[in-house]
Amino acid sequence: MKLLEEIKIGSLKSRNRIIMSPMAMYSAKNGLANDFHFVQYGSRAIGGAGIIVVEATAVEKIGRITPGDLGIYNERQAKRLSKIANFIEKYGAIPGIQLAH
Repeated sequence: MKLLEEIKIGSLKSRNRIIMSPMAMYSAKNGLANDFHFVQYGSRAIGGAGIIVVEATAVEKIGRITPGDLGIYNERQAKRLSKIANFIEKYGAIPGIQLAH
């Protein structure tokens, strides 16, 4: 087993075994992902990570740990996260999300 070899997890196939774990960035406003998030996660995909897990993302406003946490409890938030996920996939990585409540 080698770090840069492909790995299959269920039906997913990652280009390598490098996984970016979720980190608390506290950079969202009103739960919305912004340019910071796009660059943070997109650059890791371009850089070659196999799987990228977005930070704790609240499923309800009341579930956020801080006002700077991401949310996925309305359409605007989902749209912005979708843009990031699509970019991650475009550059060969598997997007993931850590749900929080």
